[in-house]
Amino acid sequence: AAGVAFVPLDEVEEAAAVVPAVLEAAGVGGLVSSVADDLAALADLDLLLVLDNCEHVLDAVADFASRVGGSRLTLLATSRQSIGVEGERVVAVAPLMADGPQLFAARAASAGVDTDPDHPAVARIVANVDGLPLAIEMAAALTPSLGLDDLVELTAATPSTMRSPIRGAAKRQRHLGALIDWSLDRLVDVDRLAVGDLAVFEGTFTREHAAALIGSQRLTTLPELVDRSLLVADTSDGRARYRMLRTVRERVWQRHDDREATSERHADIVSTFVGLLDDGLQTDDEATVHGELLERYADLRSAHAWARRRRPELAVGLTACTYNWAHSRQIADPFRWADELGAGGHGGEPAVALAMAQARFLDGKADEALALLGQVVDRSTGRIRLAVHETIGDINLALGRLDESIDTNVELVRLSEKADDIHYAVIGLVGQAIGHRYGGRRSEAERLLDVIGSVAAVAPTDRGWCRYARAEVIGDEDVEGAADDFRVATELADTVGNRFLGGVARVSLSALRARAGAPEASIDDLVETIVEWRQRGMRSYLETSLRNLVILLHRVERDREAAELLGALDRWAEFDTFGDEAR
Repeated sequence: AAGVAFVPLDEVEEAAAVVPAVLEAAGVGGLVSSVADDLAALADLDLLLVLDNCEHVLDAVADFASRVGGSRLTLLATSRQSIGVEGERVVAVAPLMADGPQLFAARAASAGVDTDPDHPAVARIVANVDGLPLAIEMAAALTPSLGLDDLVELTAATPSTMRSPIRGAAKRQRHLGALIDWSLDRLVDVDRLAVGDLAVFEGTFTREHAAALIGSQRLTTLPELVDRSLLVADTSDGRARYRMLRTVRERVWQRHDDREATSERHADIVSTFVGLLDDGLQTDDEATVHGELLERYADLRSAHAWARRRRPELAVGLTACTYNWAHSRQIADPFRWADELGAGGHGGEPAVALAMAQARFLDGKADEALALLGQVVDRSTGRIRLAVHETIGDINLALGRLDESIDTNVELVRLSEKADDIHYAVIGLVGQAIGHRYGGRRSEAERLLDVIGSVAAVAPTDRGWCRYARAEVIGDEDVEGAADDFRVATELADTVGNRFLGGVARVSLSALRARAGAPEASIDDLVETIVEWRQRGMRSYLETSLRNLVILLHRVERDREAAELLGALDRWAEFDTFGDEAR
């Protein structure tokens, strides 16, 4: 195009005023010429015509585009909704997550405040407003009166209340809430109700999730909501995943009249889907299932919070079906939620008691944990019963009560076989093998390796535990073979996000290297794992890892540091030393 004409349609309120505004901006038209003649003259120009903010006059813009279509004129329209004419090519404008800080700094400078675009608070502000350019500009305009930390809090809490810095802005653009309200008010009632329901989803959701919430007959509203920029769709993997930008969701949910009923349906839906995903963790699709659980986590959190307040029995069920995932991935929130349920009078529920006990054990309070488990072991059922036995076996192993640990794991295998549960059968066999190995009963440990090898484990976690058990048993005689097994266990754990298995395998590999005469190379790896245990509050495993670090420090003749660490451990530790750490 030889020239450019910019038409700010946000200044146009009536559809009839669109064509005159275009002609005026392009410099076309006379006092006595007809509109048809003026449009013909416009169409003959080699011109790029930019129609900015079309969404409120879409029909008029579509009519204009049809009348000048096929001419030398090139139209570029910006809108929250596609125009819907032949020949239109829609280009979705992604949020400015990467470039947003630079835009923020530039607009803050225009307001008289110098801001470092690399400041961490700026990145948080941009993320809080979903990288929306208008919202970034609104936030930056507040820098003369609010500090960056204040803006972080404001954009996290009520971003839709921020106002435009432009005094003459159109009514719908004076604050984010008004812009979203404008879009909502143009929906038909059924679509407005649907988008209000869908605002309950804090994370992404699929058509299947939407159908469960609003009914399959209302799924036709999804493309309409995407077209109006009320939903964002990601179709990159062949199946659409929808999400509502947080800035939009806050306002839509605020306006929704049926929040309580919607929240209840949402909690039931989350419970159903998470329960199915819990089953999937025991399959060869474990990595995908783990990813799905991470993607559903925001909704799990909100569903559990609602259920704790309104339907505690549903919260107990959610605790049960997320326990294995939260424990193996070292995710702390579900254990805090269980504590809240316990404080609310539901600590006698086996799933709640199990989660509370696991948290006590990881905090080094083994006796408290065993007491909690002892109260529910005979009342627990299903997978929770298996997990209760697993935890009792783990605690006794950590306390050096090897016979008690072995007996519990024997019972775990019996129960698992009865329930046809491969995961807990593997856990029980591994627990027995390690117990016998620590107790010096090598032949029995080797026999159990043969049994473990016959189990048809398919989930990466279960295969990893099998390799871990083999490494523990053969470590003294076949250092290289054991090291390879530990590495494989670590790799399998990492592919599915299993921090627990990955952590213990790394610690054991470090201890093996120390015994094999290569302690220096192991110290950094072990320290990395120790830092992670500490960050996640896993005191019992932290203690074992620190004892292994004492061994490594001694092997490299850093005896002063080893002695200081050992002395500190003797004052701080909850558990007696056993196994390799006692050597």
